[in-house]
Amino acid sequence: MKNSIVFILIVLALFSCKDVQNESKDNSNKPEQQALTMEQDSIPGITTAKLIAYENGLKAWDEVSEINFTFNVDRGDRHFERSFIWRPKSGDVVYMSSNDTVVFNRNLEMDSLQIRADKAFINDKYWLLAPFHLVWDHGKTLSEKANQIAP
Repeated sequence: MKNSIVFILIVLALFSCKDVQNESKDNSNKPEQQALTMEQDSIPGITTAKLIAYENGLKAWDEVSEINFTFNVDRGDRHFERSFIWRPKSGDVVYMSSNDTVVFNRNLEMDSLQIRADKAFINDKYWLLAPFHLVWDHGKTLSEKANQIAP
């Protein structure tokens, strides 16, 4: 009885091992890669940057009327946060921190307090919408190597 249990365990262990050589040779059949390739192929002229932006909602950007977000920073024992209400169509922004609330329009002339709030807004908006900036930002060069296997 002991011998048969040991034999069964050995057989199960052998069959449960992956064939790493065959798996690493043919990554082109993975569903995720096929879906990405099919998506890129179905839209003529789309770049990887545009695909990333569209997959993160760029197609619906024209329908956005207001965005509320908070940017948080933790440094050691200190916690810092600033919140924004942004209406992209009109350019209206409300900046709120623990000390101030500043209301301004990005399309109009601003005073020094509004300029400081706008600088914080530009930074935080950039990180909030980073995938969109792959398409929106001009003067950049993106390059990619084809058929790279992720580590």
